[in-house]
Amino acid sequence: KQWYQRRVAITAGDFGEKGQPNYEAGEDGLNGTDGADGADGHPGLPGASGNKGEAGAPGAPGDEGITGDQGPDGNPGNPGEKGNSGVNGIHGDQGPKGGEGKEGKFGDDGDAGACGCTVRTTGKCNCDTHIFVVHSQTDAIPECPSNHLAVWSGYSLLSLTAGFVVTEQDLGDTGSCVERFDIMAMMACQGNDVCRQAVRTERSYWLVNSDLEDPPLKPMADIDSITPYISRCVACMGTQAPIVKHSTDVAAPVCDPGWSELWTGFSYIMGKSGKMGMGQQLKSVGSCHETMSNPMFIECNGRGTCSFFTNNIDFWLARNPDLLQPGMWGMGSVYNGVDDIKDRGVARCVVCLKTPYAEGQVFQLGGGRYYMNAAPE
Repeated sequence: KQWYQRRVAITAGDFGEKGQPNYEAGEDGLNGTDGADGADGHPGLPGASGNKGEAGAPGAPGDEGITGDQGPDGNPGNPGEKGNSGVNGIHGDQGPKGGEGKEGKFGDDGDAGACGCTVRTTGKCNCDTHIFVVHSQTDAIPECPSNHLAVWSGYSLLSLTAGFVVTEQDLGDTGSCVERFDIMAMMACQGNDVCRQAVRTERSYWLVNSDLEDPPLKPMADIDSITPYISRCVACMGTQAPIVKHSTDVAAPVCDPGWSELWTGFSYIMGKSGKMGMGQQLKSVGSCHETMSNPMFIECNGRGTCSFFTNNIDFWLARNPDLLQPGMWGMGSVYNGVDDIKDRGVARCVVCLKTPYAEGQVFQLGGGRYYMNAAPE
């Protein structure tokens, strides 16, 4: 009552200043009464699995099952070990006589027999075989030199080309004389077992018949019209190999003693078509031609035509009469017309063959001995 009265007296007066905060906890209040029961909660989450229990006691044996079906056959077993050899049987009766057997192989060669002839002491013969080709540069088949056998005749092939690959033929060798003229007798084969003929840029080049004047400017497609322009050739067989000599002097070369002349001619080096050249070795008789013509060859292509092209060029060995100025050979020299070229410009050549039975000349070597030629008895 005293506190309340004092408060009433205070409230009747002016408000005092705000007191300072007190941060100390007050005394605990009295315990409240128990609250009412709460509502039922939601079901809890499943608990973790318990530990595995101990194994139970073995059960009583079950009844015997029924018999199952028969299983598949097993894999073959490994071969057994080889058994012991049996006892030898008794000899059988002799069989009937067999039929005639096949012919046996040839036996070894026997020893060399005697010569059976009288050996000449004055000289030996030459049994070698040499084949060279002669080109007529006409439509007539040429004749072989004396003491030579004509093996076959044909047409004068100078070269075959594919693209920029050239296979020139030595005009003195057998590959330059083919028995049958064909505009394009070449085909290209690939690795897939497929071959194609005359579908690429293949070309063939042939020596021409110089007897025909004014060659046509247009391509020729008829083989019967083309064939007369192709030079003929013959392959000749003899016992000695011919040689060729070239001279750049005014005078034509001559054969040396012990050698005989087969023919004389003009020194041909090569033909050129576009960027491709078809050269001849000057050691070959194919570089010495009896006739000089311009042009020397005709060009045939895979399209089935043959033509004389004005930009095709022939190269010949040149003559030089002035040996005192070797650095000025042919400088500024121009020759007009075939006759002028033959008389003053082109070099000459000769084909020579060793004279048979030239006394005192070495003819053949063999057996470590030199054999001298001698006329047959």
